[in-house]
Amino acid sequence: MEYKKSKIFLTILGILLIFGASISNIKILAILTIIAFLISKEKISVFRFSFFAVFVFSFLLAFTNTIFTYYINGYIDINHQVIFVWRSFVLTYMTLAFVNRYGIIGIFGVTPEIKLFIILFLAKKELFMRSLQESYEAAKSRGMDTKNLGDTLKLIASLSVTLFQKALQLSKENGYALKSRGYHG
Repeated sequence: MEYKKSKIFLTILGILLIFGASISNIKILAILTIIAFLISKEKISVFRFSFFAVFVFSFLLAFTNTIFTYYINGYIDINHQVIFVWRSFVLTYMTLAFVNRYGIIGIFGVTPEIKLFIILFLAKKELFMRSLQESYEAAKSRGMDTKNLGDTLKLIASLSVTLFQKALQLSKENGYALKSRGYHG
């Protein structure tokens, strides 16, 4: 039931995003902004994050686009740029509002197989943390100074190789565990 409910949320979000991406009427974009505001749990913080993240970066892109448009065409269509920034904000804000209200799992859903994989992965997380601690202690015992950039890079290189090998091994073990529990996907 939970998985079906999450698919409904994802469908609603998808429809709203497609609708928001295809319109250029500022009044409708304002209505979608109000809907996103009403959906969100933490209204002010999600709004503020969306505002600064999107308006700052979209504004820079729109400003650059305005300069190039003026250079190429000889005139500036400011309405087009305003709608671009506003639409980017609405799409991001709507997505973040849904995620804030229902969570990632609530929107995208989790099948029993994915739950099992998450449980197995979290069980193996302790092995990763232990190997990180052991590698750090081994580097210190060999006389590596972790405050030195060169020694730190050596430690990171050896850690990345070790963790990559362990990740491959744990991935194989998780695959075997999933297959032994009946998942053959």
